[in-house]
Amino acid sequence: MASEKFTIGNYFKKTAKVVFTILLALLMLVGTFFGFQYLKSLKKPPGEREIRELVYKVTVFEADPSRVQQIISGFGTAKADREVVVSAQVAGEVVQTNPRLEVGERMIAHGDSESVSSDLILRIDPTTYEQKVAQAESLLASDRAELARLEREMNNQQEVLDKAQQDLEVYRDQYERIKGLRQRNVAAESELTQAQLELQRYETLLLRAQNEYKLFPIRREQLEKQIDNHEQDLKLAKHNLEQTSVTPPFNAVISEVTVELGEYVNVGRELLKMVDVNVVEVPVSVTTEDYAFLRAQLDNKVYPQVKLAPNETAEARWTGVVVRLSPVMNEQTRTVKAYVQVNNRDQKSPLLPGTFVHARIDGEVLDNVLIVPRDAIQNGQVFVASREPVARPKSPADRDDKNETENPTTANADNAVAEKQPAEPAAELPPVYAVEARSVKVEQTLQSLAVVSSGINPGEAVIMSNLDVIHNGAKIEIFTRRDLTEEIDSQRVRAARQLQTSESAERPPAGESVANDPMKSSRNSPTPGPRQ
Repeated sequence: MASEKFTIGNYFKKTAKVVFTILLALLMLVGTFFGFQYLKSLKKPPGEREIRELVYKVTVFEADPSRVQQIISGFGTAKADREVVVSAQVAGEVVQTNPRLEVGERMIAHGDSESVSSDLILRIDPTTYEQKVAQAESLLASDRAELARLEREMNNQQEVLDKAQQDLEVYRDQYERIKGLRQRNVAAESELTQAQLELQRYETLLLRAQNEYKLFPIRREQLEKQIDNHEQDLKLAKHNLEQTSVTPPFNAVISEVTVELGEYVNVGRELLKMVDVNVVEVPVSVTTEDYAFLRAQLDNKVYPQVKLAPNETAEARWTGVVVRLSPVMNEQTRTVKAYVQVNNRDQKSPLLPGTFVHARIDGEVLDNVLIVPRDAIQNGQVFVASREPVARPKSPADRDDKNETENPTTANADNAVAEKQPAEPAAELPPVYAVEARSVKVEQTLQSLAVVSSGINPGEAVIMSNLDVIHNGAKIEIFTRRDLTEEIDSQRVRAARQLQTSESAERPPAGESVANDPMKSSRNSPTPGPRQ
């Protein structure tokens, strides 16, 4: 019985301990909750920040109507307009060379002026060819003597033929007389027979003379053909003899020498290379659109002017004109070759063959167009500044000044003293403009520039900077103004040049030279015109 009471007592003690623990935890939670609520009531609410409208400082582009000329750019390697490999036309030993037979030496050809003799480059042994000329002359002289003898024989045969004709007429009359006598039984039959035989003999002699005479034209024709052949042999022999003296085909500079004095050369052996550096050509690749413009220019006998430089950023060093276009397009690059001709006589320093150059061809002239920087166009839109200034948004400093004016009791003593001193004039703030987003239509691009046909009015300012934060209706201050001249000057490779309005009347059409034909002075002798 005592053991049972002890067990029940322990149970009540344990239960009371658990209940006490739970109640204590609840009291702590309630206390914590009210403590947080009290601390929360002590915290001041945050002040509300007034939304302030920003004013952005931007750079604008002044879109004024302009007259510009496109520049067609391309690269090419200069090559001599005329370059020749001088080869041996006859075989033989080189027995003489010009002392100036060196690379870089200039050789003169007489060309159209017979008074100026050509420079002798080298001479091949002419002995064999002189003998062939003498032999051909001897054969030709023999043929001509034979022809003269044949003419004499022909004349003699004509005389024999005339004599035989006369004799035949005499004996025919004699035969007719004897025949008549025989019919009257005056002459004997033997006399008639004898007369008939004599007549037949003279007829045979006449026939033989006629046949021989008919052969003379055939013999003369054969002899004349033989004379023609020997004359051709003589011409060939003289030509070969002339070819032993090697002269320049035109005024040119030696670029390579591959022969030595005393060397035996065969026909076709390369002797030297020569180039005419007076006229140089540069093939430049252009697009199909540029090809169409250049084709129209050349068809109208207008040769576009070209400036050439060592690279795309260097100043132009040479000038030339486009003279012809390739009729075939490159399948891989989809470009066409335009051939630029440079007359080195007109250059301060010659353009040497093999020079890699950047060509700038005068392209189409665009009149009264609006051009803007391409970077100013975002998703087909531009931001335009209003023409007239708008009200500047109020700043926090302005509002603080207003509050102090309305509540003078809040001003401290220092402010009161400051009001007694003369106030300094406030700095004048720049005007503020409103932003308007507009859609534009781009007609064509000129590298970093775009020609627009709608969306912008002449004289408006197009925003160029802070385009990532600018929006329709935003307020801006114009920090910098730029124009087309500055934009063109900033291009690494210029795609256009600005023209003055008066330049349309004073300046000839694109590429037209004063002479109107660049080929007339390109070589020593006139040429009919540019090769199309």
